[in-house]
Amino acid sequence: MPLTLEEARNLINERLRVSDTESVGEERSLDLSGLNLTNDDIDVIAPLFKKLDLLGAVIHVDLSNNNITTPGAHTLAGLISLAHLKSLNLSGNNIFPKGALFVAEALASNNTVTSVDFSSNQIDYAAAQALVKMLSANTSLLAIDLSDNKMGPLGAIPLAKALQANATLTSIDLSNNEIRSERGEDLARAVAEALNVNRTLTSIGLNGNRIGDQGAEALAAALKVNETLTSIGLNGTKIGDKGVEALAAALKVNRTLTSIDLRENQITDEGAKALAEVAVNEPARIISLDGNSGISMFAVHEMDGHAQDLAGQDAALHNSDGAA
Repeated sequence: MPLTLEEARNLINERLRVSDTESVGEERSLDLSGLNLTNDDIDVIAPLFKKLDLLGAVIHVDLSNNNITTPGAHTLAGLISLAHLKSLNLSGNNIFPKGALFVAEALASNNTVTSVDFSSNQIDYAAAQALVKMLSANTSLLAIDLSDNKMGPLGAIPLAKALQANATLTSIDLSNNEIRSERGEDLARAVAEALNVNRTLTSIGLNGNRIGDQGAEALAAALKVNETLTSIGLNGTKIGDKGVEALAAALKVNRTLTSIDLRENQITDEGAKALAEVAVNEPARIISLDGNSGISMFAVHEMDGHAQDLAGQDAALHNSDGAA
């Protein structure tokens, strides 16, 4: 049975948080995550969102980890036009490509929402065209999370290319989108081409996609000229020593990147030593290498006080050679 109107009101009153920030003023955050809400529940709650909007406060809505599917996403797309809606978290639902399309189309003409989370929603390449159009038209969105979906190269590569023209987005996560073939190198090249010209992006996640050494070399070339990116996620991307050496050379030139995640790759002592040289000269950088079984304990000790930065956690000291 869906929520009654009274139950919905009580739920919102219970979950609504009000804070007052100096820069923005009053903000209202509504956390409705993990409540097993269905499409029918969203139909009941949606009109109450509109009443909240009339209060004139910034609204952040978290609907992650519910049971919202395509019809619920369609209902929520109708709320994108609310004047004070700033962020919408739909992570961990099953809105599917059509649901993402509904929300993307609404965002294309929106100028208030700054953050949207589509992660873990069974979104495939069919929704990518709408998302690309949205990124080319929207001028307010700062962060979009598309990780843990099923877009594959046919969806992720066009989105990466769209970053060349987008001038507002500061963060995008394309991690774990089922790119396991050599097309992952094409994704890296598309990202690299965008980084050559993009001047707003500060964070990008490519974790879990098959970037490989050639993809890493393409990204390294872009990092030599990019002056805005501060964080890049390359965890579990099949990068070996050759790719890491190229990245290390780029980090000697780049002065803005402060965090690079290289955990769970195919890096050995040789690659670790190349990164150690960077860590010695740039100790403030966070270079995570945990989970690279080819890095020996000897190489970790050679990193001369930068072991934690390079290894990520103490567990990295249990890498290869049977060392404990």
